[in-house]
Amino acid sequence: MSAAQEQAWRRALESPLREWSIEDQLALAEGLRRLANDLPGGYQLSPYVASARYLLGSSKLLEALPTELVRAFDIEPTSFQPAETWLLASVPEQPEGLLLIENAQSFSQACRVGCGKRLALICTFGYGLSLANALESGDRVRLVGQGAAGVTLPDLLALPSSTYWGDFDPEGLRIYKRLNHFLPALALSALFGPMLAAFESGTGHPLDALSGKAGQRAAGNWQRGLDQEWLPDDQVQKLAGRALDPSVQSGLMERILQ
Repeated sequence: MSAAQEQAWRRALESPLREWSIEDQLALAEGLRRLANDLPGGYQLSPYVASARYLLGSSKLLEALPTELVRAFDIEPTSFQPAETWLLASVPEQPEGLLLIENAQSFSQACRVGCGKRLALICTFGYGLSLANALESGDRVRLVGQGAAGVTLPDLLALPSSTYWGDFDPEGLRIYKRLNHFLPALALSALFGPMLAAFESGTGHPLDALSGKAGQRAAGNWQRGLDQEWLPDDQVQKLAGRALDPSVQSGLMERILQ
């Protein structure tokens, strides 16, 4: 290893590689060398494909490793091809607005109760396939679903009213915050209203491993949450397409900044 590589590797051992065996560390170093030797041709791959083919079969490693370490091997992480992104959508002929939905089950619920007859619906799949990542992918974004043929993401983002509905917990609101960075006109959906009321009356679950929320970052004393699947059909049908009161929205966003 070069001096720069050794220095970056030592720093990586303080955190991301701390629990790796010597064998896996050696395999990772050899994979980075092979990838570097195959450049610039390797830049024709997406970072996920390049990572899986060169780094121990893991599609996530290239993006998870410290940038300093990757660049120490003369690999530029930003030079790989953006991965094509697919978003699940339901688009009526003349949509009145756009509703972004965090989870697939709630997307199905919104479609089932008829929201897709008047609103364009997009499922963002939380952070796993987030719309924020899609917005950075430009023309590599593809929509799949009912009425989505011939419609592009920019077409839907240009609709006059756009709202977001997700889980009532810090990460659900952080997803909105990230989307709002790209879409300044995006508002929290009025669907958060009854969720907030129920939460304040004591309905909710701990943000822990059993509820699938163990990885949530702290937000003050916010220790419980309410998943969007809790909302009954009649409320979804009634409130979809409306925006949450701005003062309520401001209060919620202040809570995740604590």
